[in-house]
Amino acid sequence: MGTEVIALGASFLASVFAFGVFMWRVFVKVFEQFGAKIDQQFVNLDDRFSNRFETLDRKIDDRFETLDRKIDDRFETLDRKIDDRFEILDRRIDEKIQPIEAKVDKLDAKVDGLAKDHQTLARELAEFRGEVRGRFAELSLPGPQAPAPT
Repeated sequence: MGTEVIALGASFLASVFAFGVFMWRVFVKVFEQFGAKIDQQFVNLDDRFSNRFETLDRKIDDRFETLDRKIDDRFETLDRKIDDRFEILDRRIDEKIQPIEAKVDKLDAKVDGLAKDHQTLARELAEFRGEVRGRFAELSLPGPQAPAPT
């Protein structure tokens, strides 16, 4: 009976050991599968977050492009309005200045005419004075002359 217990104990121990090895392999396989599932879930989460961030990034870029277009359109509209207003002001100023320029040109022509008339009159007057003095000189009698200084 003693050997049977040892033999039974050895076979029991061998089966317990084999069961332990089997269970170890099962646990390792289950843990590997569990780890692979967790890794896959992290990959899935990473893909989902990446997709969401890419979508958000595209939406933000689209909104900024839309905003840029709107701002550009408004600036172009404002620029056209300002150009139109400056053209209107330029025309109004020209309309106001043209009569003034015409008057200045007329006055300038009158001043030139008056200056020429003045020069002509001054020359004629000088000639007339010369003639009058010459005639007075002819008409005047020789009169007493002033004594010469000694």
